[in-house]
Amino acid sequence: MESRGDVGTRAALRAELLRALEACERGLAAAWDEAARAAGLGPGEQHALVENARRHLEHAQALRARRPGGGGGSEPVDTLWVAGLPRDPSTLAEAERRAWETLHDCLIDLDPAGRELLLLRLLPDHLVSIRVAFARAGLDENAEGGVDVPEELDAGS
Repeated sequence: MESRGDVGTRAALRAELLRALEACERGLAAAWDEAARAAGLGPGEQHALVENARRHLEHAQALRARRPGGGGGSEPVDTLWVAGLPRDPSTLAEAERRAWETLHDCLIDLDPAGRELLLLRLLPDHLVSIRVAFARAGLDENAEGGVDVPEELDAGS
């Protein structure tokens, strides 16, 4: 049986996890936005990159809303998932792979509503971003070093 202290500690850890994920989503949105501003992109490609930035900002807002008390203010940007220059297509591909793995690993640590947010919204959106990023980088998302997509998520995209 859990004590009140255990429940409070678990809630505090979940709030911190949501805070960290929000900051990382902001970092990923900033990277997609920077890539979208790169010279030489056609309007279709630029639009796809801007849409990915917008989705990641929406993810950050949804994660903040899940924090106790509505989350308070916005978290600063965290570039933990983005290692390299966002204008390099392989940087975004790797960042999306890292985000996918992190979100997948966090499923067990969230409450049911948090898991639902990840499963029904964030992970499917990240799958779209993965496909855009991997295609831009000329990579195969299913190859070694790609992402392992559960059938139930892959069927819905």
